[in-house]
Amino acid sequence: MFFEIVYCVDIAKKHDEPGLLGMCQRSGYANTNECQFYITLSAPLKFMDNKNVVFGRIVNGMRTIRMIEQQETYNEVPVKKVTFESAKIMQ
Repeated sequence: MFFEIVYCVDIAKKHDEPGLLGMCQRSGYANTNECQFYITLSAPLKFMDNKNVVFGRIVNGMRTIRMIEQQETYNEVPVKKVTFESAKIMQ
């Protein structure tokens, strides 16, 4: 699997398009430094605006992300292992 990411930290960036890369605090882990990364699959996601930081967006390889999205899951975890073999970060 291959995709390219443009790196740009922007706390004010709205979650208004698919393919945004961000980070948020894990649900249920208040007052900790536990976090998880995400890629938006739909938009808009107004409930995430001004709460979670966007630090990049997919510029090439969204088709790969859509293939991952289609994988069977159990408790929001893919049943089959999904591994990123390559990711190119551009500034």
